[in-house]
Amino acid sequence: MAAQQKQRTILVVDDNAEARELTAHVLRGDGFLVREATNGGDALEVLSEIEEVPCLVIVDLMMPVLDGGKFIERLRQVVRKDIPVVVITGSGVEAIPGALKVVAKPVAPDVLRQLVKTFAT
Repeated sequence: MAAQQKQRTILVVDDNAEARELTAHVLRGDGFLVREATNGGDALEVLSEIEEVPCLVIVDLMMPVLDGGKFIERLRQVVRKDIPVVVITGSGVEAIPGALKVVAKPVAPDVLRQLVKTFAT
């Protein structure tokens, strides 16, 4: 009997509840444990409370309290430098320091799956 593989965690950070829940739904359907946060400040709190290190963070760029860019800065300075981050945005930005990839919203499920396959560690 094979040992059960530990579920990998992905953190989804987006102030848009519909976008966040859709992303989480697709990822859960693919077998990931998904943690959710509504802004960068909440995401830092979630990261401080969970034991498992996410294999990927998917973060919106434009959010209240702490936006995606500032969240990535804090993540790299305070929490961990090695967690892969993908930014999703409707703002047309093409590169964000500390992010592996920037993708335009809305993100289709097949594109989301490819991002996870490419960047999740």
